[in-house]
Amino acid sequence: MRRATKNRAPVRDLETNTASGRSLINVPRAWRRRVERTSSLLESFYHAWRGLSVAFQGERNLKIHSVLAVLAVSFAIILRFDPLSWALLFLAIGLVLTAEMLNTALERAVDMVTGGEFNNLAKDAKDVAAGAVVCASLSSLAIAVALYLPRFYNLALSYIK
Repeated sequence: MRRATKNRAPVRDLETNTASGRSLINVPRAWRRRVERTSSLLESFYHAWRGLSVAFQGERNLKIHSVLAVLAVSFAIILRFDPLSWALLFLAIGLVLTAEMLNTALERAVDMVTGGEFNNLAKDAKDVAAGAVVCASLSSLAIAVALYLPRFYNLALSYIK
């Protein structure tokens, strides 16, 4: 079976140091080119971590969402969230990051199929995926308002008294 390599964007691999071209970690060569189902759990985790790495290296919005997540967790530590609030916070963060990564995967798949040529259906697919990220972000914002606003209000009242 021949693999199509035409129109593929170059992606820096997690295991390759681009300066020297040498492997940073010992990854079996078969894992790098495999297209069928993985044969081991370790290989599945390799591909998952590589996917995270590719997404964080190439997606500006994912970096922005990650910085906002770190800020949200920092404020939660300062405000001493209870376990239920922590659970809601992490669900909200996970929702946005997952939506952003699914959007990235869909955009790349659409680009691969269309070969970079304009197509109305491809545009619609990308726009709907981006809309899903906005929906997830707004839902997370509503959760953040419900979690933080009462705490900031109580904090402000305690300084006034």
